[in-house]
Amino acid sequence: MTVSAQEDFGGFVAARWPDLEAVALVTTLDPAAAREATTAALATLHPRWASTLEEGAPTTAARVALLARLLPARRSRGTDRTDRTDREVPAAPAAAALESAVTDPHDAVPAALLRALAAEEPLVRCALAAEVVWECPPAETGRLLAGAGSERAVEPAVAAARERLVTAHRAARAEDDLSPADHRLEGDLEDLVHRLVALQPEPPDAGSLVGQRARSVRRRALVTGGGVLAAAGVATWWGLAAREEAPPARRPVAVPTTAGPDDAAWRSTSRWPARGALATDLGIQALVARAAPGARLLYADDVHDVRCVLAKTLTPDDVGDGTQLRMWAGSVGAPAEQLTEVVVGFGIYTVPDVVAVGVPHPTEAALLVLSQPTVEVAQYSLLARPTRGGLVSRTWRDVRLTDGVGSALLAAPTGPAARVRCGDYDGPLPVPESWNVFDGTDDDLLAPTVADITGYRADQLRERRVVSRMPARVTLPQLGAGRVTVTLAVVHTPDGGVVRSLRLATGDAAGSGYTSFGPFVVPADRAEAPYAVRVDDYSSGRATWVVTAPPGAATVQLRTDDGSDRPLARPVPVTGHAVVVGTTDLNSARVLVRDGRGRVLWNDAPVEGRFAYDTDPVTAG
Repeated sequence: MTVSAQEDFGGFVAARWPDLEAVALVTTLDPAAAREATTAALATLHPRWASTLEEGAPTTAARVALLARLLPARRSRGTDRTDRTDREVPAAPAAAALESAVTDPHDAVPAALLRALAAEEPLVRCALAAEVVWECPPAETGRLLAGAGSERAVEPAVAAARERLVTAHRAARAEDDLSPADHRLEGDLEDLVHRLVALQPEPPDAGSLVGQRARSVRRRALVTGGGVLAAAGVATWWGLAAREEAPPARRPVAVPTTAGPDDAAWRSTSRWPARGALATDLGIQALVARAAPGARLLYADDVHDVRCVLAKTLTPDDVGDGTQLRMWAGSVGAPAEQLTEVVVGFGIYTVPDVVAVGVPHPTEAALLVLSQPTVEVAQYSLLARPTRGGLVSRTWRDVRLTDGVGSALLAAPTGPAARVRCGDYDGPLPVPESWNVFDGTDDDLLAPTVADITGYRADQLRERRVVSRMPARVTLPQLGAGRVTVTLAVVHTPDGGVVRSLRLATGDAAGSGYTSFGPFVVPADRAEAPYAVRVDDYSSGRATWVVTAPPGAATVQLRTDDGSDRPLARPVPVTGHAVVVGTTDLNSARVLVRDGRGRVLWNDAPVEGRFAYDTDPVTAG
């Protein structure tokens, strides 16, 4: 696939914008000025994009352009000026608003560090931000500034500023009744940078940014005298672009790409830096940036002979608690444009700091787990097997995590019972939709579904189906017109486990409808126990129940289960092995079953069981 220069530059802008604007924001402490500086810096690269690529360091070129905008070379240094009097404007006008946003009544450190930063010169703020966001030490920032035409003594300035920051850090901790902890200064500075960047609205669309500014500059060049402005080259583009109005901002997603293992950024995938050997690949970053508004690269690397790219997609109501996944995969060595998107059926929504997903493989399957760098192990279980006592048995295997990343090679794509435990997450494993199989409870047979859940072959399972066709006078309007058929499916596993499901269907010449319940694991000695399900729409003030009955049953009666033992309806004759009963509006009842001689076969609550998939500890019991 051929990528145009415009598309290539647009992808670069999308990939590098967050890192550049993060440094600009900390340097200026002014969101509007940071947006303007970032826009102008990137705009300078556009007319010379081809030569920038030929030079082989487009990221460095973008950083140099930004620093030139943030810290322009001084025309005159004057004479007899000390370091402190030589500093630029000591406090940014917008710093007060930012301080209000980061103030925490339970933690004085963020606001104190922000005040201390605001008192420093922009050079120091820029160098500190570059160290956090770009992993660029002060000496390297000095070299970048030299490339921007500004010779500054960065290292001495940063060293002196750190002493002042230590003093502010100690004072803030004392305000919180905490002892000094100078070793925490770096981590707290990183956390402050993350907080500041999280306040900045999402950058404009890269393609819109490039196209709109290019057209605007061309128009202005024609009006002013195209030849003169063209000769001015980069300076003209830069100066004009800086005065343009930015497109409307969206939700904040830009954050620094560097975070230590104890950094607060790891608490939510919304703030995770990208990980993996390919996380800095510009093609992959552009792929994710184009995927959806707010898409965030989480991981890019080769996983068990598969190139895997994983991203979080934000939704309009996203609040950071959970992760909707986007995934691309391909062969090892494949460039971004050759990767294929893999549709993942669902994400992880109950915790904000864990990602687990099944990864397609040419011959087998893989499991990828991401979490905070301090998490060292996750567990997975692929199968759930019912026991004779009505419980579910699982075998758990460990996945070792290094810096919060781990993987495992699986023999085959997982079934519907795959479950993962990592940190505070214990739940189903998100997998490619292509791994999903047809649920047998919606067809005639339950055994195929039980085989997928348990790992037993279908021919190892014994299934019995009890079909009861209700009298014509019995209707279930919620399912449609026609005769009602109740099918109870019971599957026995080789080790004595029992799984049941209930299927209700209606049908006539005009059409048909059905609904299913289960599959549920029940104790082996309760395989024939009554199963009751309410099937009305809860709007009529009356309840409609379908109840299955054990062999030999003649009548079924529902009675109160609150200890009063009051009848809720007259005894209903059994048709086949089921009845449909109408009662007052209630959600539970006791089932009384008698045989033809009036003998009691069952007088207890109906047996539902536990969900056979066992993917949630809440429903697992």
